[in-house]
Amino acid sequence: MAEKAYLDFYGKHGIIPVHQDIQSLDLHMARRRALFRHLGIHPLAFKGRSVIEFGPGTGDNALYTASCAPALYVLVDGNPASTQAISEKLERGLLPRDRVVCRQADIREYHDDKLYDIVLCEGVIPLQEDPAAFLQHVASFVGPGGLLVMTTMSPSSLLSESCRRVVKPAFTKDAPSEEALLTELVHFFAPDLQSLPGMSRRHEDWVLDNILYPWPARCTFTIPEAIETLDREFDILGASPSFVQDWRWYKSIPAHAKTWNDHAREEYDRWAGYLLDYRVQPGLPGRWPAGKLDAACQAAINIQSSICQNDSFRELPAFLDHLRTVREMVQEQMPETGAALADFSAGIHPFVHGSPQADFGSFRSWFGRGQQYASFTRKDDRPA
Repeated sequence: MAEKAYLDFYGKHGIIPVHQDIQSLDLHMARRRALFRHLGIHPLAFKGRSVIEFGPGTGDNALYTASCAPALYVLVDGNPASTQAISEKLERGLLPRDRVVCRQADIREYHDDKLYDIVLCEGVIPLQEDPAAFLQHVASFVGPGGLLVMTTMSPSSLLSESCRRVVKPAFTKDAPSEEALLTELVHFFAPDLQSLPGMSRRHEDWVLDNILYPWPARCTFTIPEAIETLDREFDILGASPSFVQDWRWYKSIPAHAKTWNDHAREEYDRWAGYLLDYRVQPGLPGRWPAGKLDAACQAAINIQSSICQNDSFRELPAFLDHLRTVREMVQEQMPETGAALADFSAGIHPFVHGSPQADFGSFRSWFGRGQQYASFTRKDDRPA
């Protein structure tokens, strides 16, 4: 694993593989507005407030936050290419120079005497060596009653990407250069990415971030783990996907033994299995506990890590065994997902043995729900 998650890999290649498609700026802004609505955060929550964002990348997402008129907006990123991209937006007037400050620093080592009303950290925490410690550091910048927005990744949401990563050794053995490898992979995954409605990232960026980036041995960090990390000082507010249903009478909640965080944990266990496939609209709670499904997916992810690290298909049978376990768990309630798993297993064998036209069938359109977002509020009765 890279010594500094993301930074070493991005710096080595001189890249920022998180560009968003902002050719239609109105559509980009609408996406961000919808995200924050899921998280229970109205645009007026930013107005006149102090905001700090860790890992803003190119600053594309910062365009929306800045448009909500915070009084101060600090952007912290350790990638020189990122701070350069943000500086260019400042120079061009896309970000207001009187309210937006860009600082280049390793997030883990960043210190600031100020506490902020809102802290944002997207797409950074799960792949850290110690995601809980990283989250605690980021959360330490939230002032009393303030908001924290962060992202998580569950094993079930990453299983589809793990299957795609497994094909990489078939390309690396013959690729004459890293550039050629990237080109081949972008071409191979084009049908998959074109099937995604609302896909807003460049295909090259997606391949760099999801296929070529060396995932650490531990590459997941779930919403329950985030809740556990923050439980003493924070309450969960919202999530995207918005999985928490709360039918308690509001008047009974203050005297209720169950906390906001306890209730969210229970709801996650009921519904998080659907993170496995974005195409499936949940109807009934999963017949499997989310923890059991996540464990089966994690076992497959662990084997995938070894396959990619060694650039060898020697452990492919073990990987497919774990996929079979997952398929047997979800087949009845999620038949479309079960078919995608079966199609991948059928297609990978001829592909590994030299058939570039191997048919992966319905697997091509199967994606998990990727990153999950969660918002938290710092408890008013706790010290900052």
